[in-house]
Amino acid sequence: MPGPEADRTGPAPHLVAGPPWVVRAARGPGARAALEIYEGQALLDVMVDTPVAPRLLRGARRLDSRRPRRSRAIAWGRLPTDGDAAGRAYGPGSGLAVWFTRGRLHRRPQRAGFVWLTAWSWIAVADGSYRHAVVTCHGRRERLGLRRARPC
Repeated sequence: MPGPEADRTGPAPHLVAGPPWVVRAARGPGARAALEIYEGQALLDVMVDTPVAPRLLRGARRLDSRRPRRSRAIAWGRLPTDGDAAGRAYGPGSGLAVWFTRGRLHRRPQRAGFVWLTAWSWIAVADGSYRHAVVTCHGRRERLGLRRARPC
């Protein structure tokens, strides 16, 4: 599958995540807004703006390096719609919080800053070596292990 560099007719890639990850605006079924998340040339995920959003945390990856300062983690997801697309709250009042954790011995979570990609989706990137991503929003909590990034 071609990466974001192959299609210059669509929107330019958003370099919010940084190498090796790229987030690109796209169109889903019925011309709905969508986001494609790439790792190098490989498509990892496609999120489409829909009123059905069962998961806050859609994906999480890690890039390990022998030099700890070059290790990175990324997580992405959506806001819950609670069945009402007009009732979405994003930004500081959304109640969304993202953390990365290092593992069993170092359980203290590191709060991550995140960026709103759209009114319905977010992405968080953190420098360091982590093993899990945790997201909370209005009493909901989701945890996902970070999969190792593929060599590009």
